[in-house]
Amino acid sequence: MFTIRQILVRMRQGDRDREIARSGLMGRKKLGVLRHQAALQEYKEREPDGFQYSWFCDCY
Repeated sequence: MFTIRQILVRMRQGDRDREIARSGLMGRKKLGVLRHQAALQEYKEREPDGFQYSWFCDCY
């Protein structure tokens, strides 16, 4: 789950999906799913206390 946390941090910094995919963390398609789910859950703005990654595991 460290990978997902690292990706969310990079998304908050303004990195695009292509840049993150080039780094080898995750493919562009799954990054799109993660970005969409993060926007729905409002996790992209900040990481709340008790942050849960279970919502992303449902996307696989």
